[in-house]
Amino acid sequence: MAQGSLRRTAKRTGRYLLSAFLEVANIFVGSITVFSLLVASSWAIFFTAVVGIVLILFRNFFLQNASFIAANAEFFTFVANTLIIFADVASDIIEIIMDALGGIASLLTNTRSFPKFTPVNLPRLNKTGLEIACTELPRACAGVDTPAKLWELAVMPYSSNASCGFFRYVYP
Repeated sequence: MAQGSLRRTAKRTGRYLLSAFLEVANIFVGSITVFSLLVASSWAIFFTAVVGIVLILFRNFFLQNASFIAANAEFFTFVANTLIIFADVASDIIEIIMDALGGIASLLTNTRSFPKFTPVNLPRLNKTGLEIACTELPRACAGVDTPAKLWELAVMPYSSNASCGFFRYVYP
């Protein structure tokens, strides 16, 4: 009788060890999957990092040269408005092409093939607004010079204890 009980215990222990081994193997395979996803998404991670660095460089360039930009606001508004006009024209051309392709596809399939493309009309800049921005933004942004300060300014006021308790705990 003791021998049968010993066998049952050995079988249960063996099943338990086997399931523990399979779980560890699943965790290992899962970590390899996560690593492979990271490698597969590395282009997006790299692109996001590069865009972030470029935006930081643009911010620093603007803050360093704000007085020069304000002094030459008429030229910079002309250049910016010219670029906006080119973007509007490009958007209109894309709208015409999308409507034409959608119309052809709709004729062939008897259904609406493409969603309606609605271009965004960008507002034009004016000289006074640029001068005001060039004088006020450097003063307003002077204190926001680290990622921690940006986090405190942009995220902390909008996060609640219920939704972001972890972040509030991790980041004081």
